[in-house]
Amino acid sequence: MIAIIRKDMREWFAGGATGRYGQYEFLIYIALFGIVFPIFFSLLGTEGPKSGASVSFSPFIGAFVPILLAIYTMADAFAGEKERGTLETLLVTPLSSSDIVVGKWLAGISYAAVIMVSTTVLSSIVSRVMGARSVDPRILAATVAIALLLAGLLGAIEIIISMRAPTVKSAVFALNLTFIIIVVGLSQLLLRTAKTIAVFLAPVLALGSTGLVALGAGVILLVLVSIALLLWIATQQLRGMRLE
Repeated sequence: MIAIIRKDMREWFAGGATGRYGQYEFLIYIALFGIVFPIFFSLLGTEGPKSGASVSFSPFIGAFVPILLAIYTMADAFAGEKERGTLETLLVTPLSSSDIVVGKWLAGISYAAVIMVSTTVLSSIVSRVMGARSVDPRILAATVAIALLLAGLLGAIEIIISMRAPTVKSAVFALNLTFIIIVVGLSQLLLRTAKTIAVFLAPVLALGSTGLVALGAGVILLVLVSIALLLWIATQQLRGMRLE
């Protein structure tokens, strides 16, 4: 597993996750969302002295934008191997299927985490220098954690798609389409069951902060279980490809 993580991380930091800007891709994202955006928003007066020293929202943008990079790296997990003609080599390695799948997933999450943390910290510093009020570090940490959970969930879905997709572009397109279907489906489900959900949540919310913590823990647990299930499905697909 460690070998897979090192291999993918080395390739992405050396050649870029999307293949557009080469080895400087991650530095471009960090500079853009960590320096340029905070300065731009400050000059527009949306944060900083001109807006009454409001709290900067640039760090939150910096935390969620790298999710797109995580999705692309997961799309490259197997579809990229097909394009480069290295999939056959990967399939005959002595590593287990679970090591390959989880290793590629962890590599994508690690790549996104490096950019998320770097961008969030840098944009917080730049926004503070430009005059915006500092954001509570605990809120920023929670934001990055939520972004990583979302990236992990979408990434696990993308790995499954990547195994079937012939190219990275088709894998990304398929995930975008899947994401739209999921969002629309969940929106319709929530609208149709809003009253039932409200009745179910009432006792939990009545507990105040304790209820909110319990609800948040439940959601996090659900996401983690979903990720584990998706990675298990991906492992079974890979075993089928390797005829294990």
